[in-house]
Amino acid sequence: MTNMAKQYNMYNVQLSEFWKQRVGKEALHNAPNMDDDLMSELSETPSRAAGRAASELSVASSTSRTKIAELEAQLETERRKRIEVENQLKSLREAASQ
Repeated sequence: MTNMAKQYNMYNVQLSEFWKQRVGKEALHNAPNMDDDLMSELSETPSRAAGRAASELSVASSTSRTKIAELEAQLETERRKRIEVENQLKSLREAASQ
């Protein structure tokens, strides 16, 4: 076999393995949870799969907003410093060229 044929064969093997793993993961993720369905029907209460309570979401959202605001402030500070350094470099280059 030529080198190209070996590479092509390896590509096909890797691609096949990738799809096998992906389909397996998707099937596992999308599989119905029979125990949860049965318990929900028996107790006549909704499933607990809804996730976090609304108050937990708002706390997480406000924490995220605070962190984003802090990071944006740091970014603006760094931007000002960069512009200042670029201006200093420009003036040094102009002085050196004269």
